[in-house]
Amino acid sequence: MYHYIRDAGNSYADHILSTSPEIFEQHLQWLNENGYTSYTMNELTGMKAVPEKSVVLTFDDGYEDFYTAALPLLEKYNIKATVGVI
Repeated sequence: MYHYIRDAGNSYADHILSTSPEIFEQHLQWLNENGYTSYTMNELTGMKAVPEKSVVLTFDDGYEDFYTAALPLLEKYNIKATVGVI
């Protein structure tokens, strides 16, 4: 579960809710290198059994940085995600 894909600001909330684009890319690289398959929440809901090495990445609140920072990296690594837009 991610909130912001951006460098953290000065507040405590920024530090606990933000993941830098560089760290996020490291997460995606690791998933690819270790053979994980990504699913959306909708895809997972219909499964009777979840395959091994499955992952669902979620982004809370639908912040703009999902589109500007996360989406290009998700597309680069061909990884699916689900965004919860408020």
